Amino acid sequence: MALSQPLAALRLSALRLLAISSASALTFGLLATSATAAESTNSSAVTVAPSSTFPERFTVNVAGDLILTGNTLLTCPTSASGCTKSQQGSGSKLNNNNFSMVRVDIDDDPTTTTSSSAELRYPDGAPVLFAGLYWGAGASGNQARGNVPAGAGAIKIQLPGDSEYRDLQADEVATISTTGANKTYSAYADVTALVTESGVGSYTIANVAADTGVNHFAGWSLIVVYADATEPVRAISVFDGLVSVTKGSPATIDVSGFRTPPTGPVRTALGVVAYEGDLGISGDQFTLNGRALGDSVRPTSNFFNSAITTQGGHLAGKTPNYRNQLGF
Repeated sequence: MALSQPLAALRLSALRLLAISSASALTFGLLATSATAAESTNSSAVTVAPSSTFPERFTVNVAGDLILTGNTLLTCPTSASGCTKSQQGSGSKLNNNNFSMVRVDIDDDPTTTTSSSAELRYPDGAPVLFAGLYWGAGASGNQARGNVPAGAGAIKIQLPGDSEYRDLQADEVATISTTGANKTYSAYADVTALVTESGVGSYTIANVAADTGVNHFAGWSLIVVYADATEPVRAISVFDGLVSVTKGSPATIDVSGFRTPPTGPVRTALGVVAYEGDLGISGDQFTLNGRALGDSVRPTSNFFNSAITTQGGHLAGKTPNYRNQLGF
């Protein structure tokens, strides 16, 4: 699930992942809304590594499907006025810049600093063709974050059926920074072997390096592509990169190479991971070939609204199970 960017003047910070099932050549557009009055309206030059062009990470033509799950790793302090309502997606304080964000740590392990869990659900026993884990954190607005932590690529994962964590090292860590101020990172690890071994159930991610404070965010996402003979044959591709999106500087991502049926309707399913979209600030959009996307929980005028959703509804089976992730 992750987009990241350290720009001073934006609400949608960055785009990390695109997962697409059954599509032809596509163009995606991302538009950020204005910043709040308390934040600067000046952005600095952005350096992106390893890629802002979203190369193809994985592709397959198969009878099967893809699924995403994940959770936040920062939230508002429960003692703060309006926090509980904000986590439920209501009230007047709906953004991470309304709170001094604190770490989510659901386990009883004193050695972990962050932890949260989410259910992974797909047909039990279906072959796993690809599984990618993405995690990241950062700050935006005027909140200086400093350098990416040295241990940003090292986390812990607890698999379904396990009673203890396993150490996991990122295959790569991407960063975006602005001059002299904010820096955000997003890491990736291929976990196909681990998901094949463990299958469906609850996955817990821990020890993701995440600073606390006003306007900070952190979270993780797991995407899985699986084969299932009961599903239609689909062209499934995963693209990832790291691109910033600011007011006045929308991002366009072109992807191609899909094969579609020569006749009949072509139905496309999209999965997206982004950082720093706020529920309380509208105006950001995600467009497909010029058409603004949205549904009942993700409006076309506030697509990146700090919700974790699937098929037009909020993702169930998360701990904690907030409606509003406050920046993830």
